[in-house]
Amino acid sequence: MIIDFRVRPPFQGYLKDYLFTNIEEIDQTLSPKYGAKTAASARHRSLEELVQEMEQLGVVKACVPIRRADNIESTNQDLIDLLQLYPQQFVAMAGLDVQDTQASLLEIEQYVVQGPCHGVLLEPSIYKTQPALYANDKEKLYPLYEKLAQENILTAITFGGLGSPSADYYMPQIIDQVVRDFPNLKIVVCHGGWPWVTQICALAFERANLYICPDIYLLNVPSCQEYVQAANYILSDKILYGTTYPLISMEDGINYYKNSGLKPHVLKKVFYDNAAELLALK
Repeated sequence: MIIDFRVRPPFQGYLKDYLFTNIEEIDQTLSPKYGAKTAASARHRSLEELVQEMEQLGVVKACVPIRRADNIESTNQDLIDLLQLYPQQFVAMAGLDVQDTQASLLEIEQYVVQGPCHGVLLEPSIYKTQPALYANDKEKLYPLYEKLAQENILTAITFGGLGSPSADYYMPQIIDQVVRDFPNLKIVVCHGGWPWVTQICALAFERANLYICPDIYLLNVPSCQEYVQAANYILSDKILYGTTYPLISMEDGINYYKNSGLKPHVLKKVFYDNAAELLALK
């Protein structure tokens, strides 16, 4: 059984995002950089085909994080509509526009505390039409962390990769400050803190509330084997599987992780157990 922690399905607002409006270009230029391809369901922009692919590959749950940065047209209502269609296949992660703290506090209450979402996604560094934020921004993000910690809500943060104005936004000491200031808040860093792989693995070992989802940065990128080494030994309970579908197909992601050198008992944890524990699905 597999839980894919980072999936953007071809549905409603996401269909207007560049991930799908430019899927042919992604398939030809971006996916091959990771040694992968996009799935037929992504190229066909078909939610039904995605669900079929999941069933064929043994993906029992796909976590859908709504992206709210800038002018993205997906909304948390999309999650409600998606769960009405496929309540067993998807896990909802409400997206928060961290530029609007008060609105985000209300959405935490509406969609998570009182709603069906299992957690939230924050992407403070992804903004382009507004100033990007650091994850340790005390004015705009700390009130959200306080609410999330109070309600014991799983928090995913896009922290790593190539989407921010500079690599400074992903310096390990930034997320370290957050996990130390909110020790009861469980935080998953999506994109795995890349390229600071050694440092983020060390922090996850030291901080009980920090987890890592390397997603595509475990595929054919510099330092990717450090995630594997960490998972096999000191971080077997701290690494989650994810694809960032539609950037790569679920099939390619699964095959790569299976052949990455992860020990069989660790692969089971990475594929399913660790995410199931965090999402309270066991």
